[in-house]
Amino acid sequence: MPWPSSDLQISWASEYIDSSYNAPGVQSPVVDKLIAQIIAAQGDKAKLVPLGRALDRVLTWNYYMLPMWYMAQDRLAWWDKFSHPAIRPVYTIGLDTWWYGCQQSRQTTGSQEVVRINGRLSYPPSVTGDPHAMGHYYH
Repeated sequence: MPWPSSDLQISWASEYIDSSYNAPGVQSPVVDKLIAQIIAAQGDKAKLVPLGRALDRVLTWNYYMLPMWYMAQDRLAWWDKFSHPAIRPVYTIGLDTWWYGCQQSRQTTGSQEVVRINGRLSYPPSVTGDPHAMGHYYH
């Protein structure tokens, strides 16, 4: 069984909020305290197991994006084949009204620009093709 280690600090600690490692944007004194206790308990299985489980519960309860494996980067795959209609229906909030674009689905342009704004991935107008829209993927 792998044990929780000091590597957790880079991914979850508040002090790394502005780094590319704290991708979910975690800023929590509870998480910080649990990580500090995990670092202090290295080598002590009796302490590490309950601390690791407690950290897991806190992170899961907050619905953060959980990074998988130990990679230096995040991967995001997407295909721009959906769009909003040019004239939107009167009684819609727009979130459930996406249209499949046959022309868009045939085009692949390689890598697209994706930026992180306030803890979320954002597709700029150069990607969406709509200068007035910003599509967001919340995590």
